[in-house]
Amino acid sequence: MKNGRFYTLILIACFLIAPSGYADQKMVSHGVTIKVPPAISLFGSQSDLDFAFNGNKAGEETNEVTVEYSVFANALQQADGANVLTATLDNRLSDMDFQASVGAYSKTSGDTELVPAQAGYVTVQDSETSLAVKSGSVGSGQLLKGTLPVTYKAVATSDLPSGTKSQRLTITLTDV
Repeated sequence: MKNGRFYTLILIACFLIAPSGYADQKMVSHGVTIKVPPAISLFGSQSDLDFAFNGNKAGEETNEVTVEYSVFANALQQADGANVLTATLDNRLSDMDFQASVGAYSKTSGDTELVPAQAGYVTVQDSETSLAVKSGSVGSGQLLKGTLPVTYKAVATSDLPSGTKSQRLTITLTDV
């Protein structure tokens, strides 16, 4: 038994003083680049909007139609207060104003939000009419995700002849 202990001690000593070459490591380093492409989307809760006057006198108003817009952008470059959501009609309407009123933005996530460009109804023109601006940035202020209601109506500016008028309304969400 005495010899057994001796051999055990020699065996343990060999492991303790074994050359480190048995545990060599080789390493490779990699540079890692991850790109996130810019993305922007705008969806409305309905496509066609129908309005009707109850009368034909100046000052009469149509029914109101509210569209809930879902907005998303991950690279808003504008400063706070800059136009982000605009509306444009193809042509000017004669004898009436087409109007829009922006409601309260509901943020789902992100570090910025939208607020109405001005309170109440604005008349949509045949050039870009600002509906909402960027506001409330925290951090970089580039991430936008939420919903925004916009209510539309038409108001007669003079007595109206009977008939139907059709227009194309374009809503634009921009990130530059």
